[in-house]
Amino acid sequence: SDEKLLASSSRDRTARTWDVSSGQELRQFGGLRCSVKAVAFSPNDQLIAASGNDGMLKIWDVRTGKELKSLVHINSADID
Repeated sequence: SDEKLLASSSRDRTARTWDVSSGQELRQFGGLRCSVKAVAFSPNDQLIAASGNDGMLKIWDVRTGKELKSLVHINSADID
């Protein structure tokens, strides 16, 4: 696909994907316990990962929105 995607993070505990050419929101990814601080695509653009200050990292399938993995760092004070 020639679709160009943008990922954004939010204080409402979601990450979102957007179609760059139209500006349309495509999907919301939720389930985090605090504001999303970081979000990134996998190198093949098939996965999206998001994390917050609480040490939780979630990974979803970009197309389906299905949550694939949830990881928790024990000592969130170590996360900067």
